[in-house]
Amino acid sequence: MSSAKEIIIVGGGAAGLCAAKQLQKRGVPYRLFEAEDRAGGRLKTDLQDGFRLDHGFQVLLTAYPECRAQLDYDKLNLKSFYPGALVHFEEEFHTLADPFRNPVEGLKSLFSKIGTFSDKFKVAALRKEVRKGSPAGLFERPEKPTYTYLEEKGFSQEMINRFFRPFFGGIFLEKNLLTSSRLFEFYYRMFSEGDIAVPEAGMGAIAAQLAAGLSPASLHFNTAIQEVTPHSVTPEFGDKIEAGAVILAVDGLAASKLLSGYPQPTFNATTCLYYAIDKVPLQVPTLILNGEGSGPVNNLAILSNVSPSYAPPGKGLISVSVIGDPLSSDAALDIKVRQQMAEWFGYDPDFFLHLKTYRIPRALPQPGSDVNLFSGLSVVREDGLVIAGDHLSAGSLHGAMRSGREAADLAIEMVS
Repeated sequence: MSSAKEIIIVGGGAAGLCAAKQLQKRGVPYRLFEAEDRAGGRLKTDLQDGFRLDHGFQVLLTAYPECRAQLDYDKLNLKSFYPGALVHFEEEFHTLADPFRNPVEGLKSLFSKIGTFSDKFKVAALRKEVRKGSPAGLFERPEKPTYTYLEEKGFSQEMINRFFRPFFGGIFLEKNLLTSSRLFEFYYRMFSEGDIAVPEAGMGAIAAQLAAGLSPASLHFNTAIQEVTPHSVTPEFGDKIEAGAVILAVDGLAASKLLSGYPQPTFNATTCLYYAIDKVPLQVPTLILNGEGSGPVNNLAILSNVSPSYAPPGKGLISVSVIGDPLSSDAALDIKVRQQMAEWFGYDPDFFLHLKTYRIPRALPQPGSDVNLFSGLSVVREDGLVIAGDHLSAGSLHGAMRSGREAADLAIEMVS
């Protein structure tokens, strides 16, 4: 059965779910097809022996405009990170706190070994600068690599290498900081205006909340689509389904396989390792950065300090992020990571019990030039076919969710 007014969504990640949410809100019939057994795309949380393991280290920036508009933060029961970071170098942990949100610790940070006095005041000046105007206005500013931007702002190499490189390298998933300065300014503003948080039940709870508001009869899981046209889709096992319009909300690689001539994107990769511990080495719910640049670990977090529900009673959970997809085997990488953590925390490597390794080769689409997270986030391929997803601009939950909403509005225009 089909309808000239029905809209088909291919892909049940954040973009596809938000497209469905917008269609339902506007009273337009739809069906969503997802190849996997649950919605969410990259927003997934596995349960293992009482631990909650997100698919890669992921956080929610509560200041994201689209997330504020579409998510119920209270129901997610968000748990926030400490506003700042611990930076490890010279065999010690050094605190860098947000002076605007934690004045006492922020004052102490002035005397930390992370950068110079001048760097600390430049951090405050940069905060003021990126908060001018609207968030969308940041994407109208001149664009350059983030590393060049930081140099031109006068930050010392020590500050760049000790803090900005591991912190924003962990966000961009590339250590050279070649990503657009527009994205840097946007994220910097988001950090200053809200919290870094995780839902109590894991990042998969975001996808679950979006899906829970949709009509169950309209959601079709374990249904891979093998062919897409402007007014139809063909499941891998099944007959062609016609529709008034189609929203293709899959990642860039999948889109390139379904659409002739669609450019295949490049991605930044990450590898995430999870460890169980019997005793928490630090009590602070903060991000811990590698300020020396050596070893596989870029950053780690004791997630059970942030949200106790990430670990069973009496246990702790550490999430370790390695930028890229190392050539080392999982076993060899685990040994290197445990050795590095042992050096940092003063424990034997066997103290850290490896739970699981997630290699995510397509973690983030590499953003091109003229990046914008507020326009051009959905594209009409041809009449009847709309493309959505964060690969159209830059990887972010805000961008993916906004892309889906905008794609739904474009598709509605086509069937009206």
